[in-house]
Amino acid sequence: AYLKTSVDNPPTSWSTFLDKNFLEKYRGKVSLLVEFLDVVQASMIKLGYNPAERKNWNDDVMDEVIRLLKDVKPYLVGFYGAGQYMPELVAGRLYLAQAWSGDILVVKEENPNVEYVLPEDGGLYWMDFIVIPRDAQSIDEAHEFINFLLRPDIMARNAKAVLYSSPLKRDILMQYAEQTNDEELLELLENPLLYPPEDVKLVPNPVLDEDVLRMIERVRTEVQAPEGGVIPMAAILIVVVVAFIVFSYLMFRRRRS
Repeated sequence: AYLKTSVDNPPTSWSTFLDKNFLEKYRGKVSLLVEFLDVVQASMIKLGYNPAERKNWNDDVMDEVIRLLKDVKPYLVGFYGAGQYMPELVAGRLYLAQAWSGDILVVKEENPNVEYVLPEDGGLYWMDFIVIPRDAQSIDEAHEFINFLLRPDIMARNAKAVLYSSPLKRDILMQYAEQTNDEELLELLENPLLYPPEDVKLVPNPVLDEDVLRMIERVRTEVQAPEGGVIPMAAILIVVVVAFIVFSYLMFRRRRS
């Protein structure tokens, strides 16, 4: 997402967006997502790796990702969640943000100067799931609830509420919108943020096995660590011991006096 009144030439790719030469102009006015899965994937694309391919999830690639993110970190205002970047974009204090598409549609209602780019080198897409636990007691009711959510009228209400695409095929919702003269739904079904054109490159999330989650957490920990890294435990112990010696000496002097 970007503020068109403040960004003359918005980036069209992760390759540009994560380039420190580009970010220099907007230092302190840029945020990346606090959800590091998406930060890591965007960085991998910038570096020429397809995050949808499991072979690219390895420690060598993560080392490159960490170096890249540490390079661009000084230009960022921070790693923001929706509760932070949305009001900052509305207020015009944030110029560029890695953001969820549905959130930007909400932001645009309050600040029409906010626009959105689908990266040419790969927009990240994902799916939420409804699952029935193996030991569920009310399985029939669970299926009834899922069937209820999949009704076109309910899917239409959900799409208009959350501003994300529906698990129902677009043609089904389009037919429902035309039959009910639902102009709001028709507008959403034509919005490229909900239903990107076929020529847009989309990159799916990887399978989040334990090893992938470990690598994401490793990147997050190392990138978000304070400058200079975490203070070694040995250094902390030395400080504590020195403080204790000084305190004991002062107490001894006090008793002597």
